[in-house]
Amino acid sequence: MKKGLYRIGMLAFILGGAVLLAGIYHYDLITVKTAVCKADQGDLPLPVKSYVEGHVGTSILDYPSKAYVDTIFARYPQVSRASVSLNPFGKVVFDYDLKQPIALISLDLVYGLTARGELVPAQEGDMPILTGLNIGHVRLYEQLDESKIGYALKLAKLINSNITGIGNAVSSINLGHPSGLSVYVKGCRSEFILGRGDEIMKFKKLAEYLEFFCALGDDIQAVDCRFDNQFILKKD
Repeated sequence: MKKGLYRIGMLAFILGGAVLLAGIYHYDLITVKTAVCKADQGDLPLPVKSYVEGHVGTSILDYPSKAYVDTIFARYPQVSRASVSLNPFGKVVFDYDLKQPIALISLDLVYGLTARGELVPAQEGDMPILTGLNIGHVRLYEQLDESKIGYALKLAKLINSNITGIGNAVSSINLGHPSGLSVYVKGCRSEFILGRGDEIMKFKKLAEYLEFFCALGDDIQAVDCRFDNQFILKKD
């Protein structure tokens, strides 16, 4: 008797598992029930419930995921990535990231600058600020003119990569200096004039001697680093 019940139970278990696997595989046996929204970077209250309400009870296979992803990109320009996934329990999962700045940039106001050259609202954080750029027409979440912002992006990525060794020490980068390029570093009032060309070598050189120059005190107004074998110090 016990063996018979055991066999019946095992058969029911196998059949139930087969039905579940078939439903998972085909998805047409599973209906939409609820929605979840999550973000890996940033926090934006997407109205995902409204994207699901009209589909509750319908097959997951019929859910228009691409259409809602397109809707998110069209309505929320601050979103950099969005996806919709469907699970075997009828849950629709919206996942997205917001555009994140790699530096700050001072124009008519201070904005965040993304790696793609887009302006986003300025955020608190340990990021260098880029100054000295003259860009007339600016709008949030739109790419700036590459010819004007390309060099600024190159410098921001260079600093963030830390291949120069200067890394988080840089507080601001002035692209409008008459000699080409100058920077300020944290904890030091001196302006370091780097000039034009070979930014990696010049940042490495500055990183090598930075502690020495910062120890000189506040009476050094500027340090000219444009020459290979010498520094020129300018006092107040």
